[in-house]
Amino acid sequence: MRHVAIDMSATYRAAVRTGLPHAIVVVDHFHVVQLANKMLSMVRRRTTAEIRGRRGRATDPERKARRRLLRNREDLTHDQFATMWNTLLGEGKIGQTLLTAWIAKENLRTTTAGSPRRGTGSGQGPIVSVQRPPVSRRWRLGRPMRCGRR
Repeated sequence: MRHVAIDMSATYRAAVRTGLPHAIVVVDHFHVVQLANKMLSMVRRRTTAEIRGRRGRATDPERKARRRLLRNREDLTHDQFATMWNTLLGEGKIGQTLLTAWIAKENLRTTTAGSPRRGTGSGQGPIVSVQRPPVSRRWRLGRPMRCGRR
């Protein structure tokens, strides 16, 4: 076997590395975007806590924009996008950080997306190869991951 398709579970990855050490592990577009959305939510919560010194509240603009931040650009109407963009830009560092993270998520999503596969009707895009990093510290979309046993 040269390739193994899995979701991004560490358990599956470890099992494949043990049983098939030379196989290339690949993940599908859906799981890559899912992870990017999780990271975007983490950035939103962390930035709010760092700048406001508390958890987000329903009245905070970044909290109100959370659902729109997780949607694809083409799924937002012009008005929804403009409202999200302009509101967050007006929030200073919090908004700029979130818009930067949103742009990174959208770039990742479009980079890993492909045209629908012929005959399947699936718009999931191509499978993305995930190689073991050459450095000892692994990163998950800009944040260090815990390595080794817990």
